[in-house]
Amino acid sequence: MAVILQADMFNKITALITGAASGIGRGFAIHAAGLVMNVVLMDRNDEGLSETQALIPSAHNLVLKCDVSNHEEFTVCKEKIGAEFGMVHFLFNNAGIFLEGRAWKADQNNWKRIIDVNLMSVIYGLNLFVDEMIASNERCHIINTSSM
Repeated sequence: MAVILQADMFNKITALITGAASGIGRGFAIHAAGLVMNVVLMDRNDEGLSETQALIPSAHNLVLKCDVSNHEEFTVCKEKIGAEFGMVHFLFNNAGIFLEGRAWKADQNNWKRIIDVNLMSVIYGLNLFVDEMIASNERCHIINTSSM
């Protein structure tokens, strides 16, 4: 099926970006705002979230401080997103962390944190949003970002 790109095809659809306080997440937010999308900025870093929000002053946005490795917290944020924008059309599972140093010297708590943020938060995002995306019969996309 051929798709015709329309100038306003992203207008007023919602993008959720985890890890939005810096880096790639901030870049996604700026790009989504330029497409006139509703932008949900999610991160644990208040200061970074405020900086990202300041870069998209004309975008309809929602800022949510959230530890996406905490399923309950992520679920509460999903409810806030639903109340503000309805459904999410673009899910950017972008939150990620790393620890410097030798992998074999990291203790179990550090490894658990890495797995919780880099893997479990992606699983939580999929569990929370995909069924609704599919049921909507609208164009929806999931972008899972990873890094070294």
